[in-house]
Amino acid sequence: MLDRDLDRWVDAGLIVRGEADAIHDFEQHRLEEALAAVAVPADVAGDRPRRRVPVVAEALGYLGGTLGIAGIAVMVGRRWMHMGEGTRLLVTGVAATLLVVAGGFVREHADPALLRLRSFAWAVATAIAAVLGGTFTHDVLDATDSRSVVLGGAVLVTALSGALWFGRHLPVQEGTMAAGALVGTGVGMSLIASSTVSGATLWVVSLLVATVGLRRITTDPWVLTATGSVGAIAAGLMVSNDRTGPGLLLASMTALGVLAIGIGTAFTLPRFERVLLMVVGGFGFLQVAPATIVHFADRAGVLTGGTIWLGGTLLLMTPVLLGRSRTPVLLQVSGGVALVAGAAITGAQSVAVATTLGLITAVALLAVGTTPGYVLMSLFGCIGLLVNVPWAIQHFFPGEGRVPLLISMCGLVLVGVAVLLTRMGGRFR
Repeated sequence: MLDRDLDRWVDAGLIVRGEADAIHDFEQHRLEEALAAVAVPADVAGDRPRRRVPVVAEALGYLGGTLGIAGIAVMVGRRWMHMGEGTRLLVTGVAATLLVVAGGFVREHADPALLRLRSFAWAVATAIAAVLGGTFTHDVLDATDSRSVVLGGAVLVTALSGALWFGRHLPVQEGTMAAGALVGTGVGMSLIASSTVSGATLWVVSLLVATVGLRRITTDPWVLTATGSVGAIAAGLMVSNDRTGPGLLLASMTALGVLAIGIGTAFTLPRFERVLLMVVGGFGFLQVAPATIVHFADRAGVLTGGTIWLGGTLLLMTPVLLGRSRTPVLLQVSGGVALVAGAAITGAQSVAVATTLGLITAVALLAVGTTPGYVLMSLFGCIGLLVNVPWAIQHFFPGEGRVPLLISMCGLVLVGVAVLLTRMGGRFR
């Protein structure tokens, strides 16, 4: 095809024969390079590891191994209190050593399942090492404080996991090393300082661990990101043991920060890691937010509710201010809940502020819901009206004469909500 076109262009006088030959050689060389890039050598294809162990067989193997280990642990546990100190150390030390050595002899390059087998064996060895470290601390060092026993186990877990993980691609060992280091930091600081100081120290260390993961420095960054996030939230709860208000607030803000990182870094983190951070942050916030709200609302209801209301506004507006065309659905739901709930929480201190702010918020949400991409806000606006209209009438119009007004206004609100939902029904589909 190309040769015929070149001959026709030469006959027409558009190019000379030398130029036609140069074009032919160039295109031929480019075609050969493209074919060479696509072709896969036979030796390369043959070197790829293939799955030899069926998935079902691997799962049954892990189940059987777990049951066997559990049975042995139960038998040893029944005789544990009757064993001497040396026997306890010998049993745990030999078991951990045998599992580490057995995992070292596994040829993980032969099959991916063998790599997981090695990681599983070393994980069990790490768990036994935790018992060994705690036993050594309690029996040999005569430490009676349970925190000292936990610290001994955490130190040995961190050391063993770090040695097994170093230079290898083993997410489980990387996770146990990070978890052991965080537990050791928190428990160790609690032995020499107050809960506030130890919690703050753990929060800083957890933040450093998560930052290392976010900077993609290790082999499996998501492990350190998730472990550091969990440790930071737990650090806030540790502070709350000494200072309830600041600790709960620290835990809540940390959980929200983890959630924000998972939502707001769609183009920098893998999808799996973003989902993991959203789960950690969302679950952590659901655990600490109720206690935080109850604690502060009892002492400063307007300030607490106003802060939550402002947070909901930021959730709705921040993506738009950052240049996005619309706010993600998850942030819309979170922001709508925060706006309605924040206005209601102020009622713990001032019902007048709560109902006024709630009505203004409901009307504003209905207005926002008429814009493209924000139809969900209409639902929260309707909820705000249904809650705040009766509440406002009850507060501003006390006495028996308010009953007819209350019934009439509730009926009008319901009719208005029904009409609004009917007109916007197509946008919910």
